[in-house]
Amino acid sequence: MNRVIEVALSQPHSPSAGQNLAGYLSNFSATQTALGVLPTAAQVAASCVFLASTSANAITGECINVDCGVMPHEILKLPPSFSEVLP
Repeated sequence: MNRVIEVALSQPHSPSAGQNLAGYLSNFSATQTALGVLPTAAQVAASCVFLASTSANAITGECINVDCGVMPHEILKLPPSFSEVLP
């Protein structure tokens, strides 16, 4: 793992709140991603190579999330029981 990310996530004000980093990332990937994993460096690199290639020459001004389906933050803030807020 990138040392900068490791140090940043070990801070008390980070999303992991200073918890054991390996445990936090394992739990996060299992519970907060659609695929149950985090993307690998190779997957991110492959997306970058594709976008830099002529195969992607019709793609302009787009955000492409290579995140294994991380849930939107708005969903994460909902209470445990959706029935409390949804009809």
